[in-house]
Amino acid sequence: MSQPNSHNADEERLHAHLSQAQLLGRPINHKTARELARWFDGAHGRGFRVFIDTGAVTGSLYSELARLYDQRQPEAERWLDNLTRFVMAQPIMPMRRQPRRGDDEANQ
Repeated sequence: MSQPNSHNADEERLHAHLSQAQLLGRPINHKTARELARWFDGAHGRGFRVFIDTGAVTGSLYSELARLYDQRQPEAERWLDNLTRFVMAQPIMPMRRQPRRGDDEANQ
């Protein structure tokens, strides 16, 4: 678990990035989007994990964002809006199929 001071510093930095993007009238950058995704750690499904690990925007991420909107809380709404605006500006990438256990053995 992170220290409260570093947590506050991270949150302040994210607020600054959100404000700068709003001032410039454009979506947040890729790094900020991935940091925001980490803040929604209670909602992580496969789409969020793939995005955090690789930066790939998938259909699963869209589904998980929609679910977050259904259960959103006022304090997180601005962050969710910014993350969604970023995601919608990205091309959707197909998710690669993860090999099942035993697939490698069957192919040999």
